[in-house]
Amino acid sequence: MDLLIVLGAAAVFAAAVWLLGRGASGRRTSSRVSGRRGDGEYESYVVGEFDYQDALAEISGGKTEDGVEIYTRARVVFDGFDAEVFIQGKKVGNLSQEMTAEMEAALRRKGQRKGEFEVPALINGGRRYWGKNHRFNETQFQVYLDILDPEVE
Repeated sequence: MDLLIVLGAAAVFAAAVWLLGRGASGRRTSSRVSGRRGDGEYESYVVGEFDYQDALAEISGGKTEDGVEIYTRARVVFDGFDAEVFIQGKKVGNLSQEMTAEMEAALRRKGQRKGEFEVPALINGGRRYWGKNHRFNETQFQVYLDILDPEVE
């Protein structure tokens, strides 16, 4: 049993190193937008990630007994209507309406309608555990971004 725990921990660590080394990729649009880095609190949450649990499981290596906490990079792409969030080229959700409105306003100040930016991201959750109900229970993956507000370069 101890060997399985050690091997599992080594696999999670190796997956995290691999994920961090790959970075994020997404679609290109007409304008580059830089994210003003946050304070390391990862307080800007991604919405709609419930619909992208398969992509998040693939990125993070799947659900585990302890769950995951993976620090990586995300690319946010604004197409004039929506601000989609991508990690490793896979869509994982959208910015909240409030953050999308801030991004749109920043782009309009520069006379642009579309743009993108890259920011630090945190994937957590994905815990799979044996519950009191005598069956496995699971938590969903969640994505948080370390950005306070977007600013066009």
